[in-house]
Amino acid sequence: MVEEAGGTARIICASGKVGALNDEEIKEKIGEELYNTGIEVTSNDPMNPEAYTFMGVTSRGIPIWVHKWVAEADVKVTIGTTQATLWGYGGSGMVIPGTVSNETIEMNHVMSLSPTSKPGNNETDIQLDKYEALKICNIDMGINVITSNLFEIVYINAGDPVDSHKESIKAYDEIYRFDYEEKADIVICGSTAPTDYLFFHTSWAIVNADPITKDDGTIIFTTPCPGYGAWNGFALMDVLKPYMPATPENHEKVLRDFYSHKNELWAGCIWYKIYEVMVRKNTEIITLKENIEFARNVGLNVYPPEEFQDLFDRTLEKYGKNATVAFVPYGRYTVFTEKNK
Repeated sequence: MVEEAGGTARIICASGKVGALNDEEIKEKIGEELYNTGIEVTSNDPMNPEAYTFMGVTSRGIPIWVHKWVAEADVKVTIGTTQATLWGYGGSGMVIPGTVSNETIEMNHVMSLSPTSKPGNNETDIQLDKYEALKICNIDMGINVITSNLFEIVYINAGDPVDSHKESIKAYDEIYRFDYEEKADIVICGSTAPTDYLFFHTSWAIVNADPITKDDGTIIFTTPCPGYGAWNGFALMDVLKPYMPATPENHEKVLRDFYSHKNELWAGCIWYKIYEVMVRKNTEIITLKENIEFARNVGLNVYPPEEFQDLFDRTLEKYGKNATVAFVPYGRYTVFTEKNK
């Protein structure tokens, strides 16, 4: 359709600072039929300043350098997956952090440290900054999809990039948001295929389970984490090692090291949220045997699947015969709201 109109279509994968996609990953993402047309595809290249155009500064003081493919396009359409994230909802980050420079990503992600940046809160500063970036970069349309736990598309809409994303959140909440009246002593949550490769991503379930866990409660998280490509199942989590055990004193050290740029926030915005919950609540992890040595070396409380029952029995004994237990099978996607609040 673009070619019929005399235009040239190009695709940029909004990979932020995760790294460029290889050919096989691109083929999987855009589909073999489109891939075989020879359409030009690239990934974000945040460490190359020559690849970016300065667009201005957001009202929260974040300068935006966006990829030139985005800046120079006459028509700009984003495609994102609406889902609960550690900072609100995903799907609207096709400019920030998807296609912007390292400087923009790191400065924006300082806002991820805010206690208001949490699953299910779409009014947090980091989210509103992403919305503003969409407008500053003149994105014409947003396409938003919601998937089931089997990665089947169960919802899709399109329209103004901000308004359509907000509408898709309403649809997401109808599926994955639940009210709760009381908190539990023990919360058992899990992750589901096909998004259970890396603990770096599955562990978001720990943060999702936080609201329904008592202050002295325990979260038991079951997640296989078989790894992805050359990465083992707990890859990137070794950054926690200098800050373990998770204590208030080490929490301060984490924050100071973000300020000194000893740790970058493109990754820190994820592991910090899990760490912050670990400071306040007991966190026990069930994972595949091949992950045990690496994860224990980091300082995490991990156990193989066959020890789950013993772990649960010990935890139940700790809280006594009147202990309350909650189950959250789809922890990676679930959002909780305190009833009547």
